[in-house]
This record gives sequence, C-alpha cells and structure tokens, in this order.
Amino acid sequence: TWRWVNDNTTIPNGILDLSILGSGVFQYTYTVLATELCASEPAAVTMVAVEIGNAPEPGTASAYRVCENQINTTSTLDLNQQVIGNEEGGAWVDVDNSGAMDADGTVLLAQLEVDITYRFAYRVEGTGVCEDAVLEAVVEVTVDKDLSPGDVVENVRTCAVEAFTNPEVDLFTRLVDFDLDGIWNDDDNTGALTGNVVDLQLVNPGAYFFTYSVNQNNTCELRSTTIQVVISDADTPVANPFQVFCEEDQPLVQSIEATGNEIKWYNSPTSEIPLDPFTLLADGTFYYGSQVSEDTGCESKLRVEVEVKIIVCEDVLNAPEAFSPNGDNVNDTFLIPELKTDFPNHLIQIFDRNGVLVYTGDADTSEWNGTTTGSTNRVALPQGVYFYVIDFGNGNTEPRQGFVYLKR
Repeated sequence: TWRWVNDNTTIPNGILDLSILGSGVFQYTYTVLATELCASEPAAVTMVAVEIGNAPEPGTASAYRVCENQINTTSTLDLNQQVIGNEEGGAWVDVDNSGAMDADGTVLLAQLEVDITYRFAYRVEGTGVCEDAVLEAVVEVTVDKDLSPGDVVENVRTCAVEAFTNPEVDLFTRLVDFDLDGIWNDDDNTGALTGNVVDLQLVNPGAYFFTYSVNQNNTCELRSTTIQVVISDADTPVANPFQVFCEEDQPLVQSIEATGNEIKWYNSPTSEIPLDPFTLLADGTFYYGSQVSEDTGCESKLRVEVEVKIIVCEDVLNAPEAFSPNGDNVNDTFLIPELKTDFPNHLIQIFDRNGVLVYTGDADTSEWNGTTTGSTNRVALPQGVYFYVIDFGNGNTEPRQGFVYLKR
C-alpha cells in the first residue's frame, strides 16, 4: 500500500497525480503487510522520494503593431515592455533573423520591412531537475504600411446611350498612385458596384459617388478618395407617330418631321448606325428618331417611333393627317375640304388598324368625330391611326385611300 511518509493518506493503485503538487521533495512509502502464515514476520517497507522542480517562466507576451508613418530612423521598441510575468536570466532571440534587435531586446523599427510580422522570443532555461526545459514567450512585431487610396485622374462622365453599349467601368483606371488592399464603397447604394467595377446599365441617368478606402485593417489612419460617375441623357424627340408622304415627292429620311436638336433616324430602337438622311423612305416602315442634347452633347437613349405611309398624291383631296375631337372647336372632326361639294355622291369608309369598319359617311352625314357610326349609342374610339377609303362616285376618279391620326 502506497502512503505519504508523514500521512496515512493512501495513493490509489500507486498512481500519483503530479499536477496537484507544487515544487519540492515528497516521500512515499510502500508497505507490504504480513499474512497469517507469516504473522511473526515484520512488515516490508520501501521508501520512494519524488522531487518536483520549478519550471522556467518566460512570461506572457503581447504583440506590437505600429504604422510606418509613426516611426522615424531612430524609433525603437523595448521588447521587455511587451512581456509580463517573466523571470530574470532569460535571453532574447531574433527568431526570423531580422537583424534589427540587440542583445538587450531593443528593436530598431526602421530596419523592419513593412507588412511583415517578425518574431522575437524571450527564452528561459530550467535548472535542477528542470535543466533540460527551455520555454519562451514570443513577441510578434509588425510595421503596417501606410496605404494610399490614390488620386483621381478623371471622374466618369458618359452618355446613357454609350453606357448601354459599354456598360462596365473599372474605377481603378480613374486613379493613380494607389494601393490595392482597400475597399470600394457604393456611396449611393446603387447596387451597380461589384468589387471595383460599376455596371452603368444598372443605374438611371444621374450623378453617383463611389469611395475607395484603405488602412481598414491596420494601425494607420483611414484614408479615402471619391470618384464621381455622371450619366447624362437627352430627352426623346417629339413626332407624330404616323406620317404620310407623297410618292411623287420622293421623300427622304430627313423628310420625317420631329421636334428636337440634331435629329438622327435609325431602323430599330437599338441600332447603333444612323440612317443616311438622303435615303428614300419605304412605305409601311417604322423609323426611330433620337436627338442630341445641346448641353451635354449626349444622344437620347430612348427613340421616338414613326410609321411611314407613302401614297400617290396626284388629284388627292387635301385630307388632314390628324384631328383631335376634344370639344375645343378646333380640328374636332375629320374634315376634308370640298369633298361634299365637289363629289356629292362620294362614300367614305374608315377602318381601324385591325381592318374593322368603324365609320361610313357620305354627303348627307356629319364629318367623322372619332366615334363609331350610328345616330345613337356612339362609342368614342381610342387614340390611334385609322385607315380611310374614299369612293368619289363619279365614275372617272379612282378611289383614294390614306391614314389619319385620331388624337385624344
């Protein structure tokens, strides 16, 4: 049975837990009691001494970081100030061979490269039974690079129509003398920024700001620079959506009427090459017009749509291209001058764009006022383009057809 030499405490199974003991010398006895057969014999006793020495104590180290703009050629760090609870007699070791530390644990900070973490260890060797033990406390020292957000060479200024064809802008291309370890911020929360690239298709015309910041993750002062992104657009030109031209006049693209500045015509809403102004118009074709802003020089992204109808105009009456039945007594009806007097037997029929007959008139009926035929329960027809056919009823004048725009 194992027991303390000065205590009757039993050590179960002879297994001693050294962690509960401090340093010092401890004695234990192992006693074998006599059996009945050997009752006359004395007990056998064996004594064991256990010595526990003091482990070396290097202390607890704390890391040190400093921004490069806060030091000069003579700035030093006393590593002893970065360790607490250490015993004397240890030695400092330049683990990474920086060459910046002296034997007393003083580091010349200017000799350390920026953004590299160097290790300096305070090592303490054990004595006595602990003479083979060597423990250390490691101080990590880092000189942070003072990052630059750069300078803005040029803000982003573009037109909406150009942003549609070349949507991505790398914001770094607008900076000089910058470091790459920063973060871009979408100041206006446009949702168009991914990393350092702005997708101009995701924002409407306007002015937006994007800021590049550095030094978020070090001891240096936060610095930033801001780029402005301006997307300009022109108003869509105004034009009658349905225009009729005489074949005899050989109408050209430039003959299409629209209100705006420097009108350009295209064969689709998104085509990039404008039509030659001297190109002949084609019957039944849609043309799409843009204008250029006098202020920004930008071309309108959205284009006005115009449908062109070309007819034979010889001997055709002077029919209006549009009328507006709004009760202001101006162009309230589709009035063709001298139709009733010159052709008393005429018949006029008007169809909508689906070919449905909506009005029939002659010399005895009122001019069409934009409602369906009938003396009662007339229905006001919607704004749009209508097709008319006139039979002159004299036996020698060919019927004529054309289009009129009803405006509400």
